[in-house]
Amino acid sequence: MLCLLLLLGAAGAWRVGTRKRSRPHASAPVVQPAVLPEFEEQVPAAAAKTGELTLEHVAELQRLERDLHNPSAQLAALVRLNEYANYHRHFGGVVLMDDDPEQVELARRAAALAQPFLSDPAVVRRLLDSEDSSQQRLGLCFWQGEFGVYSVANLRPYNARTPDVLPAEEEVWHAMAPRLRVLAQGSENYDLAIEALCRYRDENLDFLLKLIPQDKSADKVYRLLRATIVQNMYEPPKLDRRFNVQLLRLLNDPAVEVRRDALCFIFVNPHHAEMYWVHFSPAVGQRVGELQTSSDAKEKDFANRAAEALVSLQPRLAEVDERKRQGKLANGWTTHHSKSGVEFLAPRWESDNREIEE
Repeated sequence: MLCLLLLLGAAGAWRVGTRKRSRPHASAPVVQPAVLPEFEEQVPAAAAKTGELTLEHVAELQRLERDLHNPSAQLAALVRLNEYANYHRHFGGVVLMDDDPEQVELARRAAALAQPFLSDPAVVRRLLDSEDSSQQRLGLCFWQGEFGVYSVANLRPYNARTPDVLPAEEEVWHAMAPRLRVLAQGSENYDLAIEALCRYRDENLDFLLKLIPQDKSADKVYRLLRATIVQNMYEPPKLDRRFNVQLLRLLNDPAVEVRRDALCFIFVNPHHAEMYWVHFSPAVGQRVGELQTSSDAKEKDFANRAAEALVSLQPRLAEVDERKRQGKLANGWTTHHSKSGVEFLAPRWESDNREIEE
């Protein structure tokens, strides 16, 4: 019994002693998180909820702001700021808005820092001349000096412009056209370069047309055709028919890598937006069937997937075509024939007043 009492007393004394040792001494300083004076007003306790930035983000923006004035670090800093500013997430043709207040504030501040530089033709020219792909793409996005994520997408592709009528402030941008041609021909950022050249479509049309029969990328050929074909809404569609000719060329290319790329274009196509679905020709389907017996395992796999895509596209395209046809008939369109006998719908007055071309 005595031993039990002694043990209980020792345990109680240990607990009391522990509590006393856990309390800070009255004269001991309380340790606070290290906050630099210039951050005190910018970083409240509830940073993530109020839209204010964290210490890490503030420090990062300050570092990037210093780098903007350092020629050797300027371009990389602009790429990083653009990543922060790009809070419009592009995914599958859908723009997703970031609902995190802190990310929105970070995007706003990053855009404010980058805007003066991305509006400067000299800086954009340096981005275009860079060998770094991400820097090239940023230069293409902000060519013309318009600040905004992928602002080049807002350009009017078929707006005829000639150098002799350009205002003085635009001539400095037009002078970069030779570099744009280089990027359109041999850069992985060819998509934006082609769109940029289309702003001066008349003077670049011959250059773009010459690339079509030479290029080995199905996606690039498709983009070049979209950029160069002028389609009257009352004429039979031209794009798919011309693209099928080029696609057959690629599917019959001696290089297996080129054939794989063409097959990849086919089986990815159904996953694009409806407006980009291609009416693949029977000849393309036949060639895909031949490639299903390829000795190259990867090519054979791609051909099988392409064949499945062709089958899945048929009913979907038929539904789309019928929907468009019924809409045209409801608006008074009638059946007509092109020079080569292709049947299509057009308003009666259109076929009566002009010769429909193919």
